[in-house]
Amino acid sequence: MIVAFIGEELQSEDISRGQPSGVLKTLQGSVADARYSMAIPYVTVASGSLSVAESLLRNVPSELGTTVAIDEVAVSGSCSIGEHDVKRLTGVPAVQEWIVGRKLPRADKKTDLLVICYSPLLDWSVADKSLSEGEVLEKVLSSLKSSGTSNVVLYSSDPKASNEKHHGILERHLFESTGNATTDCDALCRSRAVILEGIFVAFTLITILVSGICCMKAVKSPARFEAQKEQ
Repeated sequence: MIVAFIGEELQSEDISRGQPSGVLKTLQGSVADARYSMAIPYVTVASGSLSVAESLLRNVPSELGTTVAIDEVAVSGSCSIGEHDVKRLTGVPAVQEWIVGRKLPRADKKTDLLVICYSPLLDWSVADKSLSEGEVLEKVLSSLKSSGTSNVVLYSSDPKASNEKHHGILERHLFESTGNATTDCDALCRSRAVILEGIFVAFTLITILVSGICCMKAVKSPARFEAQKEQ
């Protein structure tokens, strides 16, 4: 089974800073228990008319080619999938039930594809308890493990919350920073602050030095002095 979880919480700076977010902890535990894993700690914001989910639905079957065929495709959450024919799952219990139910005898070279798009605006509650993105991801991974189904899990961060287009590393960093209301200053922030302070002090000292030299040049003293007259 191929499972793609598209979230919004994890940002590039969380990995560099090592901030203890729920999603990061869940991913670290999953990678530690996985037989094979690969981490790409930077994901560009989706551009163009295709969403991440629709891009996956379009490209995964073609990339698999004749090696593996997709038997059933299920989608849960706020995924924009275009006109693809998929099965809609609402809520975490439905996702867990589908994962368990897909463990059935089938022809060789066939697998299922599950795409989950987390959005805090939707209902992800279990037993009247609202789940965060990290908790939903943990529930999905736990269901896969308990079902005993061979699986490949992909987590993709897509913090795009508007229709504005952002391209490149600098734009991604600025885009993430606008949604982060914290005022913490990490090691990178402090080093930049020290550099800016040094530049400001150096500029001030140079200004004072140049002003002093200009003032000395402006002072006009006589070229020679007359000898004192004897009385």
